[in-house]
Amino acid sequence: MARNAHERLIVALDFDRLAPAFQMASRLAGLAGMFKIGKQLFTAEGPRAVEKLARLGTGIFLDL
Repeated sequence: MARNAHERLIVALDFDRLAPAFQMASRLAGLAGMFKIGKQLFTAEGPRAVEKLARLGTGIFLDL
C-alpha cells in the first residue's frame, strides 16, 4: 500500500526544551508522519515531552 510523502517524512525536533519543540511540531502537525525526539530533549524534559507531543496526533520516534 503506497503512503503519501508526508507520511514518510520524519522531522527531528532537536531542541533542549519542550516549548520550542512543541511550537515547531504544532506548525508541522499534519505535514509530517512522525516527529523524532532525541536524547537532548528527552534528557531535559523526560516522558512529559513524549506525552505532550503525542497529543498532536503525529507519530513519535524516540531516538535515545
